[in-house]
Amino acid sequence: MHSRWPRLDGLAYGGDYNPDQWPAELWEQDVVLMRAAGVTLVSVAIFSWGMLEPRPGEYEFGWLDRVLGMLHDAGIAVDLGTPSAAPPPWFLRRHPEAHPVTRDGQVLGGGSRQAYCPSSPAYASACAGITRKLAERYGSHPAVVLWHVNNEYGAPTGECYCETSVAAFRDWLRGRYGDLDTLNDRWGAAFWSQRYGEWDEIDAPHTSSTVVNPAQRLLQVMRSNVGEGIQFNVALLQIQVQPLGLFRLAQNQFQDTGAQFPGCLHFHLQPRLRFVAHRFFPQRKGGPRHQSLAVGGNVHRLARIASPIYGLQNLRAEPQHVTLHGCFQAHGQQPAG
Repeated sequence: MHSRWPRLDGLAYGGDYNPDQWPAELWEQDVVLMRAAGVTLVSVAIFSWGMLEPRPGEYEFGWLDRVLGMLHDAGIAVDLGTPSAAPPPWFLRRHPEAHPVTRDGQVLGGGSRQAYCPSSPAYASACAGITRKLAERYGSHPAVVLWHVNNEYGAPTGECYCETSVAAFRDWLRGRYGDLDTLNDRWGAAFWSQRYGEWDEIDAPHTSSTVVNPAQRLLQVMRSNVGEGIQFNVALLQIQVQPLGLFRLAQNQFQDTGAQFPGCLHFHLQPRLRFVAHRFFPQRKGGPRHQSLAVGGNVHRLARIASPIYGLQNLRAEPQHVTLHGCFQAHGQQPAG
């Protein structure tokens, strides 16, 4: 067992902590209140890219140094995030081609989270830069016991239809089918005269006059786009963090039983992780019901072949929107390694 993994007598109790979103004068009081509440583990810097890299290649870690030091002194462990789910404004200004495009062809603007094309080389490069800096600076920090990889894959931007994504889609199809005869046969492309003679004829399944080929719409683009983002982010953390001796990768795993995030992708994601977490937000009206919670839990349990730890249960108390986290060990197992 990793020497820095917190030894727990019960639930690890805490939540997301975002001190960069309020005055630094309050941080000491934050820690005092957390200790009084029995907090033992918090997630930090999940959406802090703009505060950590306010300008391309210029990093400001002083505030995070202070926060991690205060938490460590108070005996509170940290699940440190890679902020790749929320690129700062300078990223899209420098790389307008990385704006995500909807199925209807609408180019989405910034000002929100996950406002990027998951197939963008510029996005991959920018993520590698900030992740490498974080790993180098905090890989041996005594407060950091987990790494939180990205955030909620596929929500809210589960797919992109820009030219970069379409090109990546074609490349993925070549690898999957090998030749167009096989693709045409598997897709039933003779229907409505949709048989392809060149790879460049294949487009992403944009909104059309009526329904498009369901194999193309529901299976291929979803696996290509969302799966590509998952594989990139997890591989990135493994490459950057493992050489430093950190083998604890945490994933705040968003469970969506609809088409936005197909459950099958869990089976590609979880074997690459050492810690898998499930986040669920029950709400009083119009939110996920107990059936969705049961399905999500079963999907994670079935997919956790190589993930020795499972569990991040969340409760949201509305209308105050307070989130409480409880981290627990699955079936009494300890982290491997």
